Amino acid sequence: MSLIADIQVVPSPTGTEADCFKHVNAAIAVITASGLKHSVGALGTTVEGRADAVWRVAREAFDACLKSGAEKELMYLKLYRGDHTSPTRTPTARLATAPPPRAPPLG
Repeated sequence: MSLIADIQVVPSPTGTEADCFKHVNAAIAVITASGLKHSVGALGTTVEGRADAVWRVAREAFDACLKSGAEKELMYLKLYRGDHTSPTRTPTARLATAPPPRAPPLG
């Protein structure tokens, strides 16, 4: 069974003067190199794969930030595991693609 993880790393500092997202990019590079299905977003990276591989890449992404020079780090990790572990079939994805509710008529 697959696992979907939304990984957000929050290193301090986020990078260097020359590369303001150096430490975040180090985590993204590890995720990309893992070969797992993933999608990089503005507030995190969604990763999908076998549970053991997803857990491993989350740990490696955390470690990569520190290895790249971050002094401190916080990681937000959200996980979903179920019968239909596919970004288009999870409850969150359905909400994200659902049409917005219609506003009641004025007056």
